[in-house]
Amino acid sequence: MAYGFYWTEGLRGLGWAVDAVPTLKGGSAIGIPSAPAVWMPDGFVGTPDIRDAERLQGFPPDWTAIEAGGARVLGARWKMVGNAVSVPVARWIGERLRRPGAVVASEGRPLRMGDPWPRAAQGSGTTAMAVDISIWPEQKPYNHLTEFLAYPLKPLSVRAAEGFLSRTARSTLHFPDGFLDAIRAHVRSVREKPAA
Repeated sequence: MAYGFYWTEGLRGLGWAVDAVPTLKGGSAIGIPSAPAVWMPDGFVGTPDIRDAERLQGFPPDWTAIEAGGARVLGARWKMVGNAVSVPVARWIGERLRRPGAVVASEGRPLRMGDPWPRAAQGSGTTAMAVDISIWPEQKPYNHLTEFLAYPLKPLSVRAAEGFLSRTARSTLHFPDGFLDAIRAHVRSVREKPAA
């Protein structure tokens, strides 16, 4: 299985995603958009192509392509993708607003002050009820990340990987077994690879 994470984090968070990429962000705290990283089953660590990021949000590849070149344009594309609302989610919400359907009646238990937050609830007036219904409004076939990615990953740079490792060394976070070793191995392999 592949694992997604934000290489720009490592001190307080990781943005860890199992068989997925973490939520695409429009930019960092200082406004610099960056791609998440993916740790592949073979140990390779790279960042997804912008076209796969567009596809993850439900857009066709090159949806954000504009006529100028360079890194600034790529950053703008990542920002557009990160700030976008997922197309399938927006479509579902729009369809539900257009055709709301019937309210699902479900027996529930009254929620009292201090009760843990339920997975789902309903209410009217001053009565709130925890209800036993799914939090998933619709189920679609699942694609594993390794099968979904259509474009080659770009190797995570040595600078990015070392910065991430430096932050993890100062943090109190717990990391999955083998993960940091894979990042160190990635740094060694990128350093040892002959220049093209």
